[in-house]
Amino acid sequence: MRKVTMVAAGAMLAGLALAGCGAKQASSSQNDTGGGMTLQLLAEKLGTNSGAKQGAHMAMSMEVAGQSIKAEGDMKLGTSPAFDFTYELAGMGKARMLLVDDTFYFELPKQSQTSGKPWVKLDPNGDDPLSKTLGGALAETKKNSDPSQLLKQIEGAGDITATKQEDLDGKPTTHYSVTVDLKKYADKVDPQLKSTLDTAIAAGVTTYPMELWVDQDNLPVRITIATPFTNPANQKTDEIKMTMDYTEWGKSVNVTAPPADQVGTLPGR
Repeated sequence: MRKVTMVAAGAMLAGLALAGCGAKQASSSQNDTGGGMTLQLLAEKLGTNSGAKQGAHMAMSMEVAGQSIKAEGDMKLGTSPAFDFTYELAGMGKARMLLVDDTFYFELPKQSQTSGKPWVKLDPNGDDPLSKTLGGALAETKKNSDPSQLLKQIEGAGDITATKQEDLDGKPTTHYSVTVDLKKYADKVDPQLKSTLDTAIAAGVTTYPMELWVDQDNLPVRITIATPFTNPANQKTDEIKMTMDYTEWGKSVNVTAPPADQVGTLPGR
């Protein structure tokens, strides 16, 4: 059970890179630093353009509590978001995470398979222990898979503090630096995340940074975030450091669920 939990939790963390740690949308920021561009305006531009493209490829790397997590795959935006990511957890190998029709499927590394079937299903609304533990975060992952939501979620809590023109991988981009007020952000999130952020605030963390590179079509190219969290192993404040690179905007993405006879049950269910 512990290995399955670790794999599912790691995959959930990878998915949370798309969800900005599961925050709810806040009111708009009024700060005009950055050439008159606000987070609200920038989020609207990204949302309009990425929404029109529908599909993209995303590669993510993350470090959390000394562990490295990598994920890469395709995502579909819109009213029925879907994605197909291959992820890698240090010391546990590669596996896949799918979102199809509001349900998550995890292809477990061979050493973590217990039912003889390569896939398990995790329903954000399920009543099994693991679904209850991760369900809220998974639901937010599904809801906020559009990268433009990363900005909408911090409106009212963050401000653009610098803007510059910069080439990224040989491509001209606009680089936006954002500073997020942690207390304002904590006041707008779900209770579970707020508790974690409140611990970081009590330890003296007041802000955290986000960097965003946008191409000439107002599509995200790269996003980096260093989000504070409370390490459950030692109750100390740590950081989740994430880098997300987006390419192939406009690609056709079709994600299907694994065959039913290849989907097993979670241990302990």
